[in-house]
Amino acid sequence: MTVLFITVLNMSITASIVALAVMLVRIPLKKSPKVFSYALWGVVLFRLICPFSIESGFSFMPTPTAVIPQDIVYSQNPAVKTGMQFIDAPINTAISNAFPPTNQINTGSSDIDINQDDHSSAIHENYTPADSQNNAPVNPGNDVSPIHTFISIAGYVWLSVFAALLLYAMIGYIRLKRRVYFATRVRDNIYESDKISTPFVLGLIHPKIYIPIGIDPLGQSCILDHEQTHIRRRDYIIKPLAFAVFAMHWFNPVIWVAYFLMSKDIEMSCDEAVLRKAGGDIRGEYGKILLDLSVKNGRPLLSPLAFGESGVKARVKNVMNFKAPSRVIIAVALTLVIAFSAGFAINRIDIEPIIGDILMDNNEPASTPQTNGTHPDQQEQEQVQEQGQGQNQGQGQGQGQGQEHEQGQGYASQPQYGNTSGNISNGGFTAQDGDSIYYVLFTNPEEMIGYGELIKSNADGSERTVLLSGGRPHSLNIVDGWIYYINSDSGSGHIYKMRVDGTENTLITSSNDSLGLYQGYATQNNIGHILRIVVVDDWIYCRVNDGINVIYRINTDSGEVERLQEVGPYMAGLIVHDGWIYYSTVASEEDEPATYKTRTDGTENTKIADALIPNPSITNDRIFYISGYDGSGPQIYGMDLDGANNGRITDSVLPVRINAVGDWIYFADTEAIYKVKTDGTELTKLCDYPNSSFIDINVVNDWIYLQDGATGMHMLRTDGSGFQEVVR
Repeated sequence: MTVLFITVLNMSITASIVALAVMLVRIPLKKSPKVFSYALWGVVLFRLICPFSIESGFSFMPTPTAVIPQDIVYSQNPAVKTGMQFIDAPINTAISNAFPPTNQINTGSSDIDINQDDHSSAIHENYTPADSQNNAPVNPGNDVSPIHTFISIAGYVWLSVFAALLLYAMIGYIRLKRRVYFATRVRDNIYESDKISTPFVLGLIHPKIYIPIGIDPLGQSCILDHEQTHIRRRDYIIKPLAFAVFAMHWFNPVIWVAYFLMSKDIEMSCDEAVLRKAGGDIRGEYGKILLDLSVKNGRPLLSPLAFGESGVKARVKNVMNFKAPSRVIIAVALTLVIAFSAGFAINRIDIEPIIGDILMDNNEPASTPQTNGTHPDQQEQEQVQEQGQGQNQGQGQGQGQGQEHEQGQGYASQPQYGNTSGNISNGGFTAQDGDSIYYVLFTNPEEMIGYGELIKSNADGSERTVLLSGGRPHSLNIVDGWIYYINSDSGSGHIYKMRVDGTENTLITSSNDSLGLYQGYATQNNIGHILRIVVVDDWIYCRVNDGINVIYRINTDSGEVERLQEVGPYMAGLIVHDGWIYYSTVASEEDEPATYKTRTDGTENTKIADALIPNPSITNDRIFYISGYDGSGPQIYGMDLDGANNGRITDSVLPVRINAVGDWIYFADTEAIYKVKTDGTELTKLCDYPNSSFIDINVVNDWIYLQDGATGMHMLRTDGSGFQEVVR
């Protein structure tokens, strides 16, 4: 119910903006035929019933279509997003005051070893799913959000009133049908009755015109022309449909005003059609007929589905002022209506990044390579790479990173990401470069040390070539024709790079401290190794454990090393997105866990959440992660990049590993592989997988790759088909 009600609220907000715009545009259209004003309301109807539309940078819509996020009911910091800060600020302040957060989302588990290698299944060490099988997953803190309760109750109230209005309409329709049951047929579909005092059209399949008895021939002729115009334009279908749609948004006064104005435009446009059809000037007689019917009509029709007079005073005034419009007025009005309809029927998309890229392309020399990261579920963007490697495609880190978007520090060309955030958080054992797939296959899965092979193949699995044998390669990143990876062949990680054809395998860093990374490695055993790398453009971002976790970056060309952030003894996660580094930490055993973001140059270190996020994924500018290891059962959560709208996505499974790609989150529980939309809908079981408690999930194109420590690697399509073992 909450999902449906929030969808209706968002449609109502969007439609209100369009309705207000129509009310303004009706002013310059005052001298034009009312049929143009009538046509404009079609866009409002579209917005009231359709929650989606195509996107364009030239939309007139000032706000996004989802002003209220679906996960607001689970959010610890509920907020709306109109795109206009002067509106968002007071509304969100009011929401915050009315619905204070109940509890902060927190893993609550000090037993999680966040100091070990992120791509191992560390988060499962001290959590036994069987212990929580009888515990229904709940929100952290076992509290129901106050805003969840409010929206749930409001949703049922909305549905009740909506049903009551529809019932009222149906009862009114039935009563009106009974009133004219004994009406006398004059001819065709025209009937007279002494039980009514105003004419109308009634019927949805075979519409009939009902007129009062005693109307003079001229008046009857005008009335019939008016009502037959309704029938030709299918108004007898449009108005009942409009009533049902507007009734669905009964809580919105703007929509009701729009309904009454639309009804007036319907009647006025029919009045004008009658005047244009008449051979002479009948404005006076027609106005008198309207006034006479207004006098006789002592009360409104019982059913909103029936047609009768509406806004007689305004209609008479419009009739008396009517004159045939010129072709210029018609042309201008038609152009305005077409432009308005197109502009407000299309959703807004930010065009600043696109303009920025165009400016950069025009300002850079032709020899400068322009590279874009791409994503399996994103639009693939191929650009020339003058590196001697032909066309090279990296993978964008989550939805939007291989596409056009603002980089956070002015206009910049699109960054090239070595892999997706979800793949990196799941060990980075697969990566894509153009039409080629690179993956790590362990010939002895139970050992997974010293038995790894880095293999290159076509996307369909053909033409497999072993590029590297031995060691434990992981954290694969591919940028500009180079594969960057960590090889943990002796327990400590070393960064290597090799060409995508397997040549020029080169050691970048080692435990010999050749780059000055490992300050204490010589005196401390088995620490000081690199746990994860993320390559973006010409920088390698890495997490180094030297008794204390530190974030470094290394230039892929010059070898320059920069110490960006000293994190502390405990750290989890390392992903890079849109000019920011995201990571989680616990400063000391006494401190609470928190998640931070810092600029890729090490500045502006900012806390965004009081939560530990061991292996996050970023897609659609949202961070998705697993939380709830405090005994309530783990669930998938999502939050904005600034920590806002932090809320639960799932509540009926026990996820142990996730990878978010595009609009989907792929995850494993203890027995199977699933996928669910990022808004929490369409939970789908893809296949059974008994070893999924200790599994890493990588996604490349439309294939899911599964790596576990017992049975090796398997793959299946994102729709659940094609399950198979990956062999050398």
